[in-house]
Amino acid sequence: GVRLVVTSAAYAARLRSLSPAPDVVLADDLVPQTGDLPEWEPTDPAAVVNVQYTSGTTGRPKGCLLTHRYWTTLGRSLVEEFPHLSAEDVMLTAQPFSYLDPMWNVVTALTVGAHLVVLDGFHPSTFWDQVRRHEVTYFYCLAAMPTLLLKMPRDPADRDHRVRAVQCSGIPTALHADLEERWGVPWYEAFGMTETGADIRVTPEDHDELAGTGCLGRPAAHREIRLDEEGQLWLRGPGMMDGYLGHPSPFVDGWFPTGDLARLDDEGRVYLVGRLKDMIRRSGENIAAREVEEVLLAHPAVRVAAVVGVPDDVRGEEVKAYVVAPGVTAEELTTWCSHRLAAFKVPRFWELREELPLTASHRVAKAALR
Repeated sequence: GVRLVVTSAAYAARLRSLSPAPDVVLADDLVPQTGDLPEWEPTDPAAVVNVQYTSGTTGRPKGCLLTHRYWTTLGRSLVEEFPHLSAEDVMLTAQPFSYLDPMWNVVTALTVGAHLVVLDGFHPSTFWDQVRRHEVTYFYCLAAMPTLLLKMPRDPADRDHRVRAVQCSGIPTALHADLEERWGVPWYEAFGMTETGADIRVTPEDHDELAGTGCLGRPAAHREIRLDEEGQLWLRGPGMMDGYLGHPSPFVDGWFPTGDLARLDDEGRVYLVGRLKDMIRRSGENIAAREVEEVLLAHPAVRVAAVVGVPDDVRGEEVKAYVVAPGVTAEELTTWCSHRLAAFKVPRFWELREELPLTASHRVAKAALR
């Protein structure tokens, strides 16, 4: 539904070739030619700022309608609560801006007047060089990033930096102590979603007890949590999305179902147990098995297809496809998928079979495959 795109000259021709094509405006043409800037009017905190896409939990990415209140709640929580970011901090982000994390880095930096370093991507071999070069004091990472950093050769300068705290989602429990020993800085687990913002985090008060346990910590001050009968984690509080673009609202009496199965300890701290939906978590990316299966089933030779996640030491999980497709090779199927899926969704592992186990309702018995 996009009608207007502000972009650089490199993308203008591609956008104008779309059908229907949006109006295209070059960013350079919008730069003021004088020092006079327009007056800015206060805006409604409930007004939608942007549509932020997530990979979703049922097969297709959904656009989250995010408001001013969403972003200010998220940014202020990182300032007023842990990690207590201030104007003295230098933040760093190395992830694509099509995702939530770089966006909240920007908002938090604007909220408090901190510096923000934006890298051109995550490069393990030079990451800490950049951290030292820019005198970074805080960064967030997730998924395979800590594992890949540990695989880099040790450097006498490993502890020569100004970082005071690292927040990370999915810190490998077996590597938590190694991460802190090598770089001499505490790593704190954190949990959030595009739909809900910053929700649960470990703080210094709990760090020493929880390091290496996989615990997510306690809910932020603005967030309530509960578990339903299935053990699914639900969240409630201010600063959540307004709903999905073009989809029914998932909220029930103000509560959002995360799709994650969890448990609580006696202190009310959260531990993830698994995922309610059939999702694969690869290097921090959510991949809906259904989406990959639909692409495979569109191949004229594919009769049955099932996609599951398999454990991977670096990426957490990798994508594996079981396929019944007489006369077709895994290489052909890889090429087919690569033209129709984002690269991280293309199966890495393939098993071509004459048949797959089926349930009584003729669905593939994925439990048997796993």
